[in-house]
Amino acid sequence: MSTATPDPPVTAVSLEELIFRDIMPRIAHLQYAMAADQLLLVELLQDLARTNPNSSAYLDGLHERVLARWEKSDVKQEQSKMDAMFLEALNKRITAARDGL
Repeated sequence: MSTATPDPPVTAVSLEELIFRDIMPRIAHLQYAMAADQLLLVELLQDLARTNPNSSAYLDGLHERVLARWEKSDVKQEQSKMDAMFLEALNKRITAARDGL
């Protein structure tokens, strides 16, 4: 009984072609979707902040509540790189909302 071999065999060239033909467009789609979500989120944050007498205090409180929820999450807090990326993303969105008020 013979063992089956991949048809065609996987080569570095075919793998590179697969990445650029199939995977890269999906990554690009995710990047555009995330950009749209970020812009939408900032607009919603601004709308919510404007309903409060002190918009900046509202955004500061929201920032603190999100940080507290992050600290209680199942994500392993010792993963400092992930923690830093989360904090950077949170700070960018809150700052963008504050700057647009």
